[in-house]
Amino acid sequence: MRDEGAERAQEELRRRRDALATATEAAQAESITYDVDGGDIRVTVTGQLRIGELYLSEYALRSEDAEQRVVAAVNEALAAAQAAQAERLRSGLDPETASLLESTEGLVGSLRDGATAEVLRPRESDDD
Repeated sequence: MRDEGAERAQEELRRRRDALATATEAAQAESITYDVDGGDIRVTVTGQLRIGELYLSEYALRSEDAEQRVVAAVNEALAAAQAAQAERLRSGLDPETASLLESTEGLVGSLRDGATAEVLRPRESDDD
């Protein structure tokens, strides 16, 4: 015999999982175009956070720092698309699920930052 509270919790979990899946699909269906230097460099990023299109004007191609400008534009476009996608994802969720997602993102970020710090920390030699 199943506990009624456990069944309600399981149903709530299913509802939140479905809401998250629907919001994720909607966020991934959109793309964002990022313009730099008045449109001389244009980067379109898909909802899967991939470069969909890159436009460089003749002026941008001839500039001395073209490579740095393109790299910066791509990085800025990816960051802007990631932020926009996160916002679209949160806006498609009920407040409780959005709050849960934000908590999870914070935890993953702190774990990632901690792992990075651990990787970058020099190891002490046993020979010392």
